Formats: sequence, structure tokens, C-alpha cells
Amino acid sequence: MKSRPNLVDTFRDSIIFRLICFIIVLTAFSGFLIHRLEPSHFTTWFDGVWWSIVTIFTVGYGDFAPHTLMGKLIGIGIILLGTGFCSYYMVLFATEMISKQYMKIKGEEAATSNGHMIIVGWNERAKHVVKQMHVLQPNLDIVLIDETLSLLPKPFHHLEFIKGCPHHDQTLLKANITTAHTILITADKEKNESLADTQSILNILTAKGLNPNIHCIAELLTSEQIQNATRAGVSEIIEGNKLTSYVFTASLLFPSISGVLFSLYDEISDNKLQLMELPPSCTGQSFANCSYTLLKQNILLLGIKRDEQYMINPVHSFVLIESDILIVIHH
Repeated sequence: MKSRPNLVDTFRDSIIFRLICFIIVLTAFSGFLIHRLEPSHFTTWFDGVWWSIVTIFTVGYGDFAPHTLMGKLIGIGIILLGTGFCSYYMVLFATEMISKQYMKIKGEEAATSNGHMIIVGWNERAKHVVKQMHVLQPNLDIVLIDETLSLLPKPFHHLEFIKGCPHHDQTLLKANITTAHTILITADKEKNESLADTQSILNILTAKGLNPNIHCIAELLTSEQIQNATRAGVSEIIEGNKLTSYVFTASLLFPSISGVLFSLYDEISDNKLQLMELPPSCTGQSFANCSYTLLKQNILLLGIKRDEQYMINPVHSFVLIESDILIVIHH
């Protein structure tokens, strides 16, 4: 009983389904009719169906043709009815496809991705992230959420775009947040810093409420809201202003040092700066010995992550334990 309403809904809503049904019925009926009227020329029912199909789509190949008046009238009817209806439905189908594509770039279509990443906010930082992820992980599906963007820019049409407020459940559900593995929340720098951070925390709360297991990365502009963001369930916090101020300070103290920092940034962009598990052979060894071992593999050891603490270039005698995570640059 449940399949009938679904079939009716599909027939009513899908232009291509209606077109296929119409062609099947028309070709089957006209093929049977011409076979019954002229069995000497259309010896099988399939010959009649073949003639109907080529008449509808190509106005005939000439291999089969009716000879009787009634058969010719049927042929005229197929040409007028079949070609007209098929052309009409083809135009409707093309219009619907164009409309769907336009709705997609306007952000009005629900996302279909699964196991994807969501980016909240459209700005220069988000653009760079999209470009880098497209190079490093070309198979990763990305869904963009933004409430100010009118149309998705053409170079980014490979994204799925949802236009709406990111702290509304409906918007995040359209972005399929329940199946996403990561969400990146960028700060709106056009707003007051405190207001922008409050907005980001609200976005965190909504995202974690709909998907408690999602890995949530958020950009904050002030340090005062870090504790609140942690309470909201954020996984990682990016303090954008603090990072920029570090570059400013380093450049003031050591002119041209920004070039070094951006070179290191390029290593990150090329996926060379990574976290890796401690090799079993390095357990119990000193930092210096482990560093020497890794250098033979063209891996530069920069530091250690232990119990959520990061230690860059610890003393050479620092002893490594099994749970340590290495901060390295691959070559």
C-alpha cells in the first residue's frame, strides 16, 4: 500500500519519469497497432515498436513504413504527438536542470554529501582553505554555509552551498551536518570582535547539538571567549588575531623574518608539516637520538606533543614515551 503513493508522487514530481512513461506507452501501443494493421510489413510486434521509436526521435529511417491509409494516419499521429510531446518534455527537462543548477549556486538546494567537511563563512581565509584542500584532498566534499553570499563564485562551483544563518538548525541540517566529520567556523571580521566571537560560539553550540561527534574548529578574534568556546564543545580554537600579532612582532624584532614564517606556512600548505605517532624503535630514546633516526628517513623532528602540551625543540636528553606524538616535516 505504501508503494503506490510513492510512485504517484514520483510521476507527478519527476519530468524525466513522466517522459519515460509516455514514450514507453506510446511506442508499445503504436507498435502493437501497426503490427495488427499491417502484419505483412511489420511481421513482429518488435518491428512495430522499432518503427515507433525511430519515427518519434528521427522521423523514420525508411527501413519500415506503413502502406495502408490507417497505418499512415497512425504515423502522422506519432510524428505530431510523439515529436511534439518529446520536444516539450525535453525543453522542460533542460529548464529544470538549469533551474536546479541555479538554485544550487544560490544556496537553495540541500546538500547531498556524506562524510564531508562544512565551512561556515565566506571570506579570504575560507577561499584559501578550499583551494588548499582541493589540492591536498581532491576527493573531499566541502559544503559552504554563508548568509551574505548571493551567488557561489564560478571557480568554486564544485562546492555545495547552503545560504542561511549557521546557528539555525534548518540551515545546518540542509548541510547534512549529521553525516559531516568536520566543521570549520570562521569569524566574521566585519562585525565587532566581541560580537563576532559570540556568533561563533552560538554556531559551535548549534553544530555540536546536532552532531556531538563532529570535529569542530573555530576561529576566535579575542582571548576572552576561549573558555566559553571550550564549554560549548569546540575541538580546536584558532586565534587569528594572535597569530597575526606574532608575525607583526617577529617582523619588528627581526626584519624579514616574516619570509621564514611564510616559508614554514608553505610547508603546512604542502602537507609536509604533520603529526605522526612515535615509532616503536624510538620509545625510551632521547629526543636527539630519535631526531637522528628520523633524519635518515628525510623526516625533520621539530617537537613533541604530550598530554595536550606542545614542546618545540626540547632539550636533547628529553626521553620519549610511547604515547608521545611527533611534530615533523616530511621531505
